[in-house]
Amino acid sequence: MNIMVPGMLLTGIMILVACRDDPQTASTEPPRRSVPKARAQAVPAKSAVVRAKRVCTITDAAAANDPFGAEVTAADIVRSGGRIVGRKAVKNAHAPEQTDTLVTVLQSGNRWVFYRTPEKDLLSSATLVSFTTPYGQTLRSRVGASYRRQGGSCDSLLISDDMQMNRVVASMSSGQVRKVRIEPYLD
Repeated sequence: MNIMVPGMLLTGIMILVACRDDPQTASTEPPRRSVPKARAQAVPAKSAVVRAKRVCTITDAAAANDPFGAEVTAADIVRSGGRIVGRKAVKNAHAPEQTDTLVTVLQSGNRWVFYRTPEKDLLSSATLVSFTTPYGQTLRSRVGASYRRQGGSCDSLLISDDMQMNRVVASMSSGQVRKVRIEPYLD
């Protein structure tokens, strides 16, 4: 009996192999079409080596807490050529009966958003691409000084204060400040 089992297995395998090649005994499943494989195309070599963008993070409380050297208000931006393009009412989180306003100001490609309370304007965010105004020049020089202090080899620079609450994000190109986004902490 022990000799018959391997012999039966061998016979079964031979029948399966023989049936597979015989078109009359093969399964009635239609033949599968082969899918042409995409050929890899040669990619031309780039002449310049692509370098990974480098982001540097530094702590500079002076630049993060007071990037303009002085507090900037919506009225300051309007006086220097800006125009108010939006107002949105928002509930004050600490005084539910009080309604405050988000004021959006555009000026020379720069976008400013202020959280306006009855007492004062608080900068909510700003994106600067033009640094022609005095506060823009101050910002550019402060960010540039932080850039040079860290070694001057970054494509982007993230400046924050000691508590990581206020942030200044700068895009650099050949050591020059090209764009700055200011994200102060608001409660």
